[in-house]
Amino acid sequence: MRLRKSDVKAYMYKGRYRNKAEFWADVEKKRQSRAAIWTERIKIIDRYRQPISNRYVTRIDECNKELIKKVIIKAVGYPAHYRIEYAAGMPQKSKYLYKELDWDGYSKSCRYPMEIHFFRISCPVKVRIAVECIGGFYNVFCELIASINNIKIYRASWIHRKRGYDFKIINGYVAVTNEHFQHALTLEKALSGLEGRIKRAA
Repeated sequence: MRLRKSDVKAYMYKGRYRNKAEFWADVEKKRQSRAAIWTERIKIIDRYRQPISNRYVTRIDECNKELIKKVIIKAVGYPAHYRIEYAAGMPQKSKYLYKELDWDGYSKSCRYPMEIHFFRISCPVKVRIAVECIGGFYNVFCELIASINNIKIYRASWIHRKRGYDFKIINGYVAVTNEHFQHALTLEKALSGLEGRIKRAA
């Protein structure tokens, strides 16, 4: 970068430096500081030139990816493989992509291969799992939004297992008491369903 006139004036007129070496050391320090700022600005600009689905990759730790994987494997089981991607909003799962056959997955005496299934999972920027499992459904996202009269209301995304190793992620709400729970797509249905369960149990 070019030497600013203000740097020259600081040495020539203000008398802030004891000698020329001290002046040039300060000039170099300012140059490096300005270069670091410009480098950071370029990184931010390049990030926003990317598609929106790719911007969050650099903002999320790898431990969140492993956390989502562990929950899915608990719910669905092995053998399965999941590609984790990041997006704004609630978690989602793509359709079944494809499968690979691993002939070394089981013992040598086994006559059939291990089927490795591939799915693509989208998860939010911040992974929150307040409760891992409610009513037998594992949550890949669970956030407490209200607690009223011993009723806890969660905004959640839970895994619904389908045939084989396939599954789907449902986004909705869960209303929970000490003894009852209700999953639903809307908050109103979760509360009304929980009220109905309590009445039937009484």
